[in-house]
Amino acid sequence: MQGEESEFSVARLSVKSGVSIGSIYQRFGSKEMIYLALQARVLEAMDAQAMRLFPTHRLDNMDDAAVIRDAVMRFCKHVSDHEKTIVALARLDGGNPRAVERGAQSCMKMGKAFETYLQTALGDTRQDAYDRCFRMMFSCTWVRIVGAPIAFDVTTADWTAFCDFLGDMCVAYLLQADADFKGRS
Repeated sequence: MQGEESEFSVARLSVKSGVSIGSIYQRFGSKEMIYLALQARVLEAMDAQAMRLFPTHRLDNMDDAAVIRDAVMRFCKHVSDHEKTIVALARLDGGNPRAVERGAQSCMKMGKAFETYLQTALGDTRQDAYDRCFRMMFSCTWVRIVGAPIAFDVTTADWTAFCDFLGDMCVAYLLQADADFKGRS
């Protein structure tokens, strides 16, 4: 599923499918509708993979910090495996509200899978914290993918170092904040 922007061109679709460009336009009506159909197909496949990323039960040999780092690693691996496709889709959506909404749905599905794994492994009491943790991790990952500047250059960090950074951030947020809260009670 790795794809550059050229993978999503009408010409490339024509070559891959063996159907003329004219026939493709006739079926979909516009380049925008072609893109939306391609985006939907790619994201459906990625969504299916995302739903299989996380175990349905806590792995016995892990403490809480290891469970969190494992969830972060699984998310980062999925993103790194599909980085080129994600970037191409983001560049090609052109601000189309339907494309943006479909992309957001995939992000929410991934977030829900991440949260469900942590709820299963760590308990149900911190559901909002799991959601915020995913949002922070997702934001940092998005910065890594699109190359926006932050305090250190994540665009040159390898995925292992970046994943370690996100794991530490999530552990600090979920476990340290919990310990601080218990200390104040």
